[in-house]
Amino acid sequence: MKTRTIALTVLANAVRADNGWRFALRRSALLSCVALFIGVGCQRAGLPPAGPVEGAWRLSEVQVSGPEGESVDTQPLPSLYIFMREHYSIVRMLGEELPPENARLWYPTVAEKARQHDAIIVNAGTYELSDSILTTHPFAAKTPEFIGGRTVYEWRVVADSLWLTTLDIRSRDDVQDPFVAHYRLVVKLVRAE
Repeated sequence: MKTRTIALTVLANAVRADNGWRFALRRSALLSCVALFIGVGCQRAGLPPAGPVEGAWRLSEVQVSGPEGESVDTQPLPSLYIFMREHYSIVRMLGEELPPENARLWYPTVAEKARQHDAIIVNAGTYELSDSILTTHPFAAKTPEFIGGRTVYEWRVVADSLWLTTLDIRSRDDVQDPFVAHYRLVVKLVRAE
């Protein structure tokens, strides 16, 4: 954007220039601006189009079904899923209400740390996308055994919503998360942009 503003300023000044030697300068400035606009256009045209899941997504609904029945939470805690061209990041708060503050600000007790650990999912890494399957490969995670593991989702985009159904979660040693064997988790995300 700044490059475009500079180019337009140079172009405007060239148009206002007088005759004589300024004509050559004006023509040179005009050709430079045209080349700049073509270059910027080609640079943007060279980028591959954004994929269907790319962007920032807010959690808007969580559906869980299992042995105890089914539950739907239409007011989940603030959470953010970000998908770039090859990388992703997920920060998801769990529970029905925000965790209470620490008794001593910034200095949680051991019990407070344990409660906070269980109240959030955090991981980031790379992902693969096919027609209906999204697989994440975390290289950073709150849970150490998940680093180098994977989560497999069935995905679909409907209007401005991304639906993810968890099919499998594996540790780096290929051990399945026990949750997946007994529960079905579906999340609905809406664009945060």
